Amino acid sequence: MIKKKKFFGWNINKINDNVRATFITDLLFSYKNDGTTPITYKLNVASETTTKTSVSTTGSVGVSTTAGNKEFKQGLNEELKISGDYSKIELVKEQENLEIVVDPHTVVIGYIQGEGRYTNGTCSYYAFFFEQQVGWFEYFTITSSYMRIEKLAI
Repeated sequence: MIKKKKFFGWNINKINDNVRATFITDLLFSYKNDGTTPITYKLNVASETTTKTSVSTTGSVGVSTTAGNKEFKQGLNEELKISGDYSKIELVKEQENLEIVVDPHTVVIGYIQGEGRYTNGTCSYYAFFFEQQVGWFEYFTITSSYMRIEKLAI
C-alpha cells in the first residue's frame, strides 16, 4: 500500500483521516413489561472520566575550558543539569438517579450514542531502504457521547 520507500523511519499512508462518524454501544439495560400494570425501576447511573497530562524535560549545559578565562563563576565549571516536570490530572464524576416507568406491553432500552473522528491507514518501518515491519492502524476519538433511552411497543 505504501509505494515510496524511506531510508530510515516510519512511512505512514492515511486512508481515512479525521472522518466524522457516529457510534452506538451495546445495550446498557432492557426492561420488558408483558403485564397489565406499569412497573417502576430505579436506576443509578455513574460515570467517571480521568484525564492525565504529563510533560518531563531534562538537559544540560556544558562548558569546555581549553585556554584562558572561560568558566562560570562560583565553581560551576563543567556542567549544569536542568530538569523540569509538569503534571495535571482532571477527574470528572457524574451521577444520575433515574426512575423509569415501563408501561404495559412495552420495552424500555438504554444505550450510549455519540459522535467522533475516525482515522485509519497503513504504515511501514524502513531501515536502509529495506522494509522491516508492516501494519495497519486505526483510532477513534470520541467528541461527544450521551445516554439514550427508548420506549418501544411490543
